[in-house]
This record gives sequence, structure tokens and C-alpha cells, in this order.
Amino acid sequence: MLRLAEAIAAGGRPVDLAGLDEHLGRICAKALDLPPPAGAALRPDLIALLRDLDALAVALHRP
Repeated sequence: MLRLAEAIAAGGRPVDLAGLDEHLGRICAKALDLPPPAGAALRPDLIALLRDLDALAVALHRP
């Protein structure tokens, strides 16, 4: 979903991110509730999610 939003934003079209912060908040809260080994296993996915969010932020701020 984030890569699609990034592509849309890169094309200069508006992107509706309504609710994204709520979904990400739930993901983070659930990750914190995991036992340490499970949380550690999830770390690469969370890092990838952060990279995708960073790329989307860049695309949204391009003129």
C-alpha cells in the first residue's frame, strides 16, 4: 500500500493517507506487546516499513 501511495505521489497526484497513523500506531503497539524473541524476529519487517514510509514522505514533498 505504501509503495502504491509513493508511486501516486511521485506522479503528482494527491494521496489520501487518512487512517494511516492509526494503523501504524496499532502495529507499533502490538509489536511492543510481543515477547522479545518474536519482537526481534519482526524487526526486519518494521525496518522495511520505516524505509517505505520515508520514501513516501520524500515523494509527498517533491515539487
